[in-house]
Amino acid sequence: MPSLGLRRSHKDLSRWEPPTGSAEDFEVTAFDPPAHLVIRGVLGPFDAELEYNLESRTGGTLLVNEATLRPRGLAGAVGQLANSRIKAAVGDNLHVLKRILES
Repeated sequence: MPSLGLRRSHKDLSRWEPPTGSAEDFEVTAFDPPAHLVIRGVLGPFDAELEYNLESRTGGTLLVNEATLRPRGLAGAVGQLANSRIKAAVGDNLHVLKRILES
């Protein structure tokens, strides 16, 4: 998928990360406002593609998030062990996003 030339970087210090945190670099590869966004980049020991879709529903909006994570090198093998912590962190992030969107 071609790059749209939009980039975002941040230092993630969420509680499941090592004390020093990790740098993440993402590139927007698809953007169709207001309902579709795809970003690609490095997430810890993974190459990641994250897709977000908003769907209108009676009484609200449904956010559908699909994440494809591909382990990289030896860190990727260790990353497999962190799978449950990653799922928990994603769940926590989605709860925060839901609170923000509903306020």
